[in-house]
Amino acid sequence: MKVKQFKYREIIFPTDEIYVIIYGDVEVRRHEAASRLSSIVGKYQEGHVIGVDELDKGQSSHLESWNICLCEVETIQMKKSDFLDLWHLQELDTKVIQYNLIKVMPLFKNISEQSLKMLAFELVTVRSY
Repeated sequence: MKVKQFKYREIIFPTDEIYVIIYGDVEVRRHEAASRLSSIVGKYQEGHVIGVDELDKGQSSHLESWNICLCEVETIQMKKSDFLDLWHLQELDTKVIQYNLIKVMPLFKNISEQSLKMLAFELVTVRSY
């Protein structure tokens, strides 16, 4: 695991590693099949992970996609296998119940797993009265 910095307009293309953004913004663009034009398919900020297909449905590592830095970006780079081991440890937390509940709600049907987990594990708070 190491800190890696990218310059403005630099392309991040993960292969066997992942990048956790700790500073900056990254835009995910993809070529359309029938034209030369590209479209924006995602935007990543601090806390998002680039290169884990099961979290973003292959969006950041798709062959026709590229991840372009919108400013200077600082990331933590690590092996994909190491990250997945850490990622799955969080499922041992009691918040996994919240995640499983949110995951089946029709409102969140097309949300990536990474966004669902961020919602369940970081943004939702349970209050009892």
